[in-house]
Amino acid sequence: MTKKSNAAVIKKQALQEKLFAVELQRKLNEAYEDGNRDGFYNCLTIILWELRNVYDFGEKRLTRLVEKVIDLSDSMDRGLISVEDVKNQLREECGILLDWRRAKTEYDKTGVYPDWKGQHETQS
Repeated sequence: MTKKSNAAVIKKQALQEKLFAVELQRKLNEAYEDGNRDGFYNCLTIILWELRNVYDFGEKRLTRLVEKVIDLSDSMDRGLISVEDVKNQLREECGILLDWRRAKTEYDKTGVYPDWKGQHETQS
């Protein structure tokens, strides 16, 4: 093989590796987004189930709630509001803090999940 053809083979391999890396990253991003959507809809399904069974929400109320939740999610996707904004508002007004990283850290240390109610004071 000549030097020119050897260089061409190396360039072709480098290009193929780069294309593979780009495609792999695209597929990873797609899988991540699919997982986020699945988690979102699974959580929403659980909430709707409990509202139906515990609080007797019917089709109209549940439909309105789903529309509102999806609208809020869309606003978050567009950067109009953040999850942190919503979490801070819930904490200030209702004393509720749902923070899975904090919960996991606490659970890993103690084997018990932290209380998510009464979180009005500032957490570090």
